[in-house]
Amino acid sequence: MKFYTIDKQADFAETPVQETGRIIHHLHLAAGKEVPEHSADALVTVICLQGKVDFNCQGETVQLVPGSFLTMEPNELHSLVGLEDSHLYVIKQLLY
Repeated sequence: MKFYTIDKQADFAETPVQETGRIIHHLHLAAGKEVPEHSADALVTVICLQGKVDFNCQGETVQLVPGSFLTMEPNELHSLVGLEDSHLYVIKQLLY
């Protein structure tokens, strides 16, 4: 077992886990902050821990709130907008 904690004061992003098959990012997205469209060559899970985020993926927008999460296939184009000060986990599964 490995135990981790996040830094809620992190400016934008921290990466507490970076292993051969998995990367876990903690993303702090301030209200009004945007992450432009991009993709990842991995299976991705995004989990909202705190706040509210508009998440756009290939023309569909969903609102992430605490307790909600989404999954994406590799290379899906997506972007984010913080509606409130928000904290997210982004889990990239590199081996699949």
